[in-house]
Amino acid sequence: MFATLVIITALLQLSAGLRCWTCENAKSELECQREGHLQTCKENERQCQNEIRRGGHGLLISKRCKQLAACSNNFVQNSKFQCEYHQWSSVCRCCCSSYHCNSPGLACRKTPRCESQIGKLRNGEVTCEKGSTHRSRCFFKCKAGYYVDGEIATEGNQCMWDGEWDKPTPCCSRNCSLSALDIIIALDSSSSIGAENWVTMTTMVKDFVK
Repeated sequence: MFATLVIITALLQLSAGLRCWTCENAKSELECQREGHLQTCKENERQCQNEIRRGGHGLLISKRCKQLAACSNNFVQNSKFQCEYHQWSSVCRCCCSSYHCNSPGLACRKTPRCESQIGKLRNGEVTCEKGSTHRSRCFFKCKAGYYVDGEIATEGNQCMWDGEWDKPTPCCSRNCSLSALDIIIALDSSSSIGAENWVTMTTMVKDFVK
């Protein structure tokens, strides 16, 4: 019963859209929690963002819903000094993608790393441009007689700003894309077919589904 309630709650959250903590220019994390609120994001806002600024007004914290592309662009714009909070006149932005995930303090990683793909491809091998660091792209090559399924075969897999690969690790198999199917075959059993033709049809169907 408890598991059912958890599943129903999760489905309701997904149907209602992502919800993120929101505050603007709070002077501390405590102030953001005290004066902020939980906001339902727009359909095209699939990320929760934390923004930390340090400048003439001291430390300012803002949290909001954000589009995925904007989160990625903002992360790239973070210079190597931007997320060092002792640096004067800096801004650091980072995002997460689950319900209410930016409410607690979100540590903005300067150099995110994805889980290594090396050795993860059975019946094949993986080569990566920059290992498992941000923006590195990995490519997958199968042994003879096997193939990688889907667009990842040509595009590869890229480590994104949030420490996740942009596509799931592929399979390398003789039948990656094959799955069980339900097939319905309709036969004409009217009297005009005749007994001999009926036997011929049923025999053909039996041979087809073997």
